[in-house]
Amino acid sequence: MAGFDLTFSDVYNQVSEFLGTGSSPTGASLIRAKNIVYRAYRQFLYPIHPNTGRLHLWSFLKRPLTIKTKGDQWQYQLPTDFSRMLKDPQYLDNEGYGPLVKVSTDWIRRRRSESTSSTYPTHFALSPVSQDAALGTMWELWLWPDPSGAYSIVFTYLMVPEKPTETTDLFLGGPQASEVILQLATVIAEGQEEHGNTQKAEADRLLASMVLSDTVDTSDTLGTLYGNQIVIERNRAENDTDLVYAADR
Repeated sequence: MAGFDLTFSDVYNQVSEFLGTGSSPTGASLIRAKNIVYRAYRQFLYPIHPNTGRLHLWSFLKRPLTIKTKGDQWQYQLPTDFSRMLKDPQYLDNEGYGPLVKVSTDWIRRRRSESTSSTYPTHFALSPVSQDAALGTMWELWLWPDPSGAYSIVFTYLMVPEKPTETTDLFLGGPQASEVILQLATVIAEGQEEHGNTQKAEADRLLASMVLSDTVDTSDTLGTLYGNQIVIERNRAENDTDLVYAADR
C-alpha cells in the first residue's frame, strides 16, 4: 500500500511548477528545482526549537550503537553516517562499570606512550581519521586502557542523512516531514524569484508544529534492547553539551 510521503521528485516537480517551469522540469530548470529542495531539506534537518531558541535534534536522526571490544584493540571505526555523540558511552548493565570519561586524542596518545596496560576501558576520545570527498569526515572511537577482552559499550549518536538523488527517494521524518520540506522549498523559491514571503508564515507554522510534536513524543525514560539487556536512559533537557536521545522509532 502506498504511503502519504512525498518523494524527492514529488517535491522538486511541485517546486518547478511554483517557479513556472512546469511539473516535469528538465535541464537547468530541473537542476534549479533540485537545488532548492536540497536547501529546504538542510533547513528542515537542523531547525531551531520555537520555545527554547536552541537547535532541535530530531528523534529520527538519533541512533543507538553497540561497540563490541576485542582484546588489545583500542581503535574502532564508527559508522559512515556518524556526526556527533549525544552522550558519553557506557557499559551494559551487566558489565558493572561506570560511564567512560571523554578526553582528547592527545591525552590517550600520552597515556599509551607511558603504558599499554590492558583492562576495561575507562576513557574515550573521538578522532577524525579521513576526509573522504564522497563520505566527508570519518571518525574513530579511541579507548584507554586497551580492552583486555570483549566488552559491550553503548551510546547514541546523531546521524547524517543521505542526500536524495533518485526520483523515488523519501525524506527522513515521514509524511509530515515531506510536507514541511515542500513548504520550506516554496519559501526559498519565492525568495529567489523576489516574489515576497507569502509562504514563510505557513512554513514556520508547519515546522514549529512538527518540532513541538517531536518534543512532546519524547518520554522521560527510554528502554532500548541490546541483545538480552535493556538499557534505561533518563532523558535530560537538550543543550549543546549534554544531549540524550529522544526515541528509537
